[in-house]
Amino acid sequence: MRKSKRHIENLKKVEKNKLYSVEEAIKLAKETSNSKFDSTLEVAMNLNLDVKKADQQLRGAVVLPNGTGKSKKILVLIIIALIVALFVNMMIIKSKTLSFSKIENEKEIVTEINNTDDEEKEDTEVIAVENNVEEQEKVEEIQQEADIVNVKNTNIQEEPKKDPVVTQEKKVESSKPVEQPKTTPVTTPKKTVEKETTTTVVETKIPEQPKEETKVEIKQPETPKCTDTNHGVGVGNSNKWFNSKQEAINYYQGIIKTWGDKWEKFEIDDETYQKNCPYGYETWSCPFCEKWTINFYYN
Repeated sequence: MRKSKRHIENLKKVEKNKLYSVEEAIKLAKETSNSKFDSTLEVAMNLNLDVKKADQQLRGAVVLPNGTGKSKKILVLIIIALIVALFVNMMIIKSKTLSFSKIENEKEIVTEINNTDDEEKEDTEVIAVENNVEEQEKVEEIQQEADIVNVKNTNIQEEPKKDPVVTQEKKVESSKPVEQPKTTPVTTPKKTVEKETTTTVVETKIPEQPKEETKVEIKQPETPKCTDTNHGVGVGNSNKWFNSKQEAINYYQGIIKTWGDKWEKFEIDDETYQKNCPYGYETWSCPFCEKWTINFYYN
């Protein structure tokens, strides 16, 4: 290990084979110390004791008169505690103010929402009133038109039926004689005067017939009628239809009982029992007549 110059100089000051007194050793330790703080000293003493024996063991503690030499700084800790307490109080106050401000903001938002709701309600009420007024006006106009049509129809019914337009021309001959002179008895021909007769035109208004409403009848599809053989769905392998599901299950249980009794009485063997006796079933119903059928499962 490489040694520094200061360490080499300190080693030159100490003689290894020389015995120093306590005062000289403490003075030499202070001169050769490299630390800027108060360093500790280790003292090793040879007391010629056998540590293996219990009565010769030496253990103890020494209380120094001036303590460890460290000064306790209590004021600093108190100041730090006060600063921490003030900081905590400030944070609590800030949190409270923030909570109050949030509550106030929420209240303002709620009041704004309520105001907008009230305005919307008022607008809807005004619109509803306007719509009602418009509907009433339309109804009144329709009633007035209907009254006018009824009055016209009654007038037409009261008027007598008149013949269509007829134009006649009459010729009227004037029978006035022309004055004759007294000297010559000459007769002048009679002059005809034509008078045109005025033609009267009568317009008859035919009342409008009300339009007939065409009603469209929607024919619903007729539900097919089921018979004993034809149904909306296929029949099970039992080839039977039952009035209820329980009736079909009872039929299944009866088949199991009959084949089980035969097998217990040794009337049939195992093969015929497994072929003819079902081990399960499945049921379904017709969607039109609501009858039930059953399908057996065999091994």
